[in-house]
Amino acid sequence: MDHSPTSLIYEYYKKLLNYFGKQNWWPGNSKLEIAISAILTQNTSWKNVEKSIEKFKKLNLLPKNENNYFEYAKKIYNLDNEKLKEIIKSCGFYNSKVKTIKNFLEFLIDSKGFEGLNYLNDFELRKKLLEIKGIGNETADCIMLYVFNRFSFVVDKYTIRILNRHNIKLKNYYEYKQFIEKNIPKDIGIYKEFHALFVITGKKFCKKNKMDCENCPLGLYKISK
Repeated sequence: MDHSPTSLIYEYYKKLLNYFGKQNWWPGNSKLEIAISAILTQNTSWKNVEKSIEKFKKLNLLPKNENNYFEYAKKIYNLDNEKLKEIIKSCGFYNSKVKTIKNFLEFLIDSKGFEGLNYLNDFELRKKLLEIKGIGNETADCIMLYVFNRFSFVVDKYTIRILNRHNIKLKNYYEYKQFIEKNIPKDIGIYKEFHALFVITGKKFCKKNKMDCENCPLGLYKISK
């Protein structure tokens, strides 16, 4: 069996999927909810995002499905900034996140909604997302993958940490992204699940200051501390 890093990437996916099962990411009742939660999750835990999303829902600011999402986008956009800060306070960095949410919603509204962006190819869409102040590579790829169902793998700190500890050490975000995309099947379900599986593995077994390689489904392959 070929144990080079390139040949093992898809094996990692299968091992993790077999161990954890499907994660069915990204959670959310609508594309609008997924996009907003992708912004909120920057530098915070998912539990904090859930608290804010629940507040949005209690105030009837998020749709239960895709119906009328555009009207909800306008409702959030027109909210007073102080009110929006109160809603998302649990996520931290709320001053900057309010601006990012408003910037994204302005872009969405000006584009005539998600439907108005579907005609863009992957490169053009990602470029436009990255032009929104407050949206970086990871958030752009989250929106690309989970909102628009585009083949744009999401690289986060867990992905990089796990790969580094398996002696796959690359220069930057783009190199990690391209490396994974070249070595897994072009299947949107795999893209979505693999990102989720990296996250849960990083949280459970491959922590920043503590590794549990003995019990990790990828422990057999680890070669670097």
